[in-house]
Amino acid sequence: MMPAEIRGLTLWRPWDQAFYTPAGVGPGPKLVENRDTWWPYRFTGQMQDGTAEALPDRPLWIALHAGQKLDKQALAWIRQLGLPGFVPGPSGVITGVVRLVRVIDVDWIGREGREDPNLRRLAPYAFGRYSWEVGDTIRLPEPVPCTKAQGVRCFQGLWTLPPPVLEQVRDQAGAARLLHAPGSEVPCDLI
Repeated sequence: MMPAEIRGLTLWRPWDQAFYTPAGVGPGPKLVENRDTWWPYRFTGQMQDGTAEALPDRPLWIALHAGQKLDKQALAWIRQLGLPGFVPGPSGVITGVVRLVRVIDVDWIGREGREDPNLRRLAPYAFGRYSWEVGDTIRLPEPVPCTKAQGVRCFQGLWTLPPPVLEQVRDQAGAARLLHAPGSEVPCDLI
């Protein structure tokens, strides 16, 4: 099996850490990334009824890159949700990877006056125009440095990881995947 494509996505801190919240703690883990202007359409089928499913033959893993900006408003909101000891991690590192599952066009769903069960399940983290549902979250054992010194050019969209950073992310994600319980659902296409 060919390894999946891994693209970087820079997030304001502490949003990268919200993906690693244990189930049953506060609202649980963040299983969605939100964007107002676009979605990774090269990795999904056509939008149908407000939803675009990830392409099974072209899996996309998103490397969660902790950006320089600290979103203090989000930090306060997350703490209000029941995570009082929530601490943002360091900036300029990749902390883990998640696999794209589907994209939901929240505006389309609302225009049609429908309720989407996926959005209800992704609450309270689903907001914005496009909600990218993710799964198979893997936290890296050690954050991988990913800064301008490594040749990184970060954007608000998806970006290509420099080869040495990509190699470290694949190695750590593969090692972390092996630590999952036997029979876990984390796909092998990542490594």
